[in-house]
Amino acid sequence: MTATTQASAEAAAHDHTNRIGASRAPAILGLDSYTTPYDAWLEIRGEADDDDTRHEAAHWGTVLEDIVVRQGYEPRTNTKTQRVNRTLRHPDADYITCHLDRRVIPTSTQTVVQVKCRDRFVRQRWGTPGTDEVPEKEATQVIVEMEVANATLPEGVTTGDVAVLFGGNNFEIYTLHRDPIHGPAIIEALAQWWQVHIVEGRTPDPTSVGDCRKVYRNATGKHRELTHEHKDLLAQFLEAEAIGKEADGDKERVRLDLLKAIGEDECLVADGKPIVSWKMVNAFDVDGFIAAEPEVAVTCAKLDTTALRKEHPKLYAAHKTQARRGNLTVNRSAAARLLNK
Repeated sequence: MTATTQASAEAAAHDHTNRIGASRAPAILGLDSYTTPYDAWLEIRGEADDDDTRHEAAHWGTVLEDIVVRQGYEPRTNTKTQRVNRTLRHPDADYITCHLDRRVIPTSTQTVVQVKCRDRFVRQRWGTPGTDEVPEKEATQVIVEMEVANATLPEGVTTGDVAVLFGGNNFEIYTLHRDPIHGPAIIEALAQWWQVHIVEGRTPDPTSVGDCRKVYRNATGKHRELTHEHKDLLAQFLEAEAIGKEADGDKERVRLDLLKAIGEDECLVADGKPIVSWKMVNAFDVDGFIAAEPEVAVTCAKLDTTALRKEHPKLYAAHKTQARRGNLTVNRSAAARLLNK
């Protein structure tokens, strides 16, 4: 791969604006543990914050792709492959696109190849090599690629191979076959999502605490009276907290519901007393401060921003960033008394 081609491939991998790329389909359908539907919505609208770590992962994936294919996939399958150096668009929904890593030649084999580099610790999520036992996220990406390619390429596509390098030293191949019912159903689900959230402009519901921080990034300072529904959430929260780690999933779900209940307000109150709070807090660029003021920073075993603000107010002000929403806090004793009334 030439430097120009590699740069173009990386740029395509980073750019998710104004389209649903196959790699973002799992996020839109709620199957990506790192990217939520709201994150994908921001990316499509060109409003997402730049993520250098994601760009670096895409860069190394592109660099290693040719090695995995030439030294892994082709010798293992006794085939040759070729690149498809263009964006494929579904003819019935041109905003659903894909960039194929490779397709097998001769193209009459109707096989496309998706290359993945994964940490060895996630190997247990994948099934028996040679089967279609692929995690939902990766499987959905390949299914969308097969649908778009089948509708775009003259010879069509019936098979999608996933060539995976685990931990840099364990290479395996998995095979998915195009399902003429399941595949189009996924395309239809993506098309419906596009209509509602892009064409009509409706914001996807937050599905994570991170989403809530973005959707409700500014607090109005207003208080809202607790309702019976809020009391039910409080009861569930305290119950999950009492159970401990076994109920961490339930606790996070209720935490999310409480954040959405507060929204842009600051507190849920009962009889004038704050029961659940989600306040704005001052933010400080610790890394930027340490880089700019190493002589001051080195005197602190652990940076105490409160003390720094008092002792070096100008330095603190220079590295203070925009206030953000803090953590959700629950007045547990007041909540317990309220629920026991």
